Amino acid sequence: MTRPRSAATDAAGLARDAEDWRKRIARRARRANLELSAEQTAAHAEFLTLLSAWNARMNLTALDDRDDAVDRLILEPVAAARVLQGASAVLDVGSGIGLPTMFVLPNGKILLQSGAFAVRFTADGVLDTSFGGGDGIATVHGESGAAVASDGLILGFCDIDGAARIRRYHADGSPDASFGVAGVVTLPNVPAL
Repeated sequence: MTRPRSAATDAAGLARDAEDWRKRIARRARRANLELSAEQTAAHAEFLTLLSAWNARMNLTALDDRDDAVDRLILEPVAAARVLQGASAVLDVGSGIGLPTMFVLPNGKILLQSGAFAVRFTADGVLDTSFGGGDGIATVHGESGAAVASDGLILGFCDIDGAARIRRYHADGSPDASFGVAGVVTLPNVPAL
């Protein structure tokens, strides 16, 4: 996330940056029909000001468009939190800055994949104990993306040293060793998407 040229790391520059973020958050929230109080807007603006200032020193986020940053880091989580209000349980699948890959399977079950884990729920939203190690969670070796075939097989994708790697997992989340070499197909010089 880049800071405007006029922003600085001194108090006056940070104050200008915070005001830019505050106005941007308020404008984008109105567009999304999300109501934020002045206090919430100010707190989010302070967070983005600090993130922006520190991101100039160390790579904390690849988001370099301010509107995208507001949408992804503030408004999407606020919208999700409002949808989840009153939920009896919430599972954080650790997707980092983005959303996990989510599939609604033909049988109504829901598969979430994020990084090294895949989690499957029944159509009723209960952890599916027939998936993974009996707890509904399978380790999928840090895949950056996934796809589910019509037969329920799961394909995981990642990029290692400029080569796309594809792993296949059975519908129960266990690795499919019969796929490629020990369950992995490597496509050299083809970066994963």
